[in-house]
Amino acid sequence: MAYTDYQIGRLVDRLKAEGEWENTLLIVGSDHAFSPRTMGVQDSLPPSWGYALFHPRMSRIPLIFVWPGRIEGGQRFGHPVSMIDVLPTVLDLVGLPAPEIVQGQSLAPLLLGVDGWEPEPVILDEFEFWDDDESGKLSGVLEVVDGRWGASLEINDGLYWITRLGAGPPEWPPRPVPLLVYDLWNDPYCLHSLHEERPDLVEKYTIFLEAQWAAHQALAQYFTQAETVPLTPEQLEALRSLGYIQ
Repeated sequence: MAYTDYQIGRLVDRLKAEGEWENTLLIVGSDHAFSPRTMGVQDSLPPSWGYALFHPRMSRIPLIFVWPGRIEGGQRFGHPVSMIDVLPTVLDLVGLPAPEIVQGQSLAPLLLGVDGWEPEPVILDEFEFWDDDESGKLSGVLEVVDGRWGASLEINDGLYWITRLGAGPPEWPPRPVPLLVYDLWNDPYCLHSLHEERPDLVEKYTIFLEAQWAAHQALAQYFTQAETVPLTPEQLEALRSLGYIQ
């Protein structure tokens, strides 16, 4: 992390030296953070059902926007947002239209201190979806953070491969029910599911997450594998300069 911070500092210094800092929208983000197990926290906690369940390494990640003269510095927002909000935010900030198919919402009003942004539930695909060779069904876990409440839904026995293939540690017992629901304000590590105490929330978030799963499957139909296309010398050079190829 210190090395990454140092390199970001070098980039900022270079932009300032070349007079481009005022013209730069800098975004620092990540696809994950440190695991509680890595930080020595999880080992001290009682066992919980399943694998991810709002792991901080998945649900609490850095997302920083810096735009000198446009976005006021020193702001900090406690609202849950998503990485899929980054694309509509960038397009909104620079005045470009959103594509026909776009997920997430623009955070520009929030960053600029103007009206037009309302908190929305944040969907987490915290456990990758896998194709079961026997059934052909996709399996995984779809979760939502909705203000105080968090809900986690197994899709088609989402953790089948942990229990069948032995991929998880022995302290992960199988889920008692497909949907688990948590009070994130009072139980941030999601140790006690309220599925027995709050059947109303179970019904609400089961309907909500099943609808999200159907919407995701419908959206996937827009994306099919393209034919093989040779890369141009310019494209190869761009990939080489970014370090993707040598």
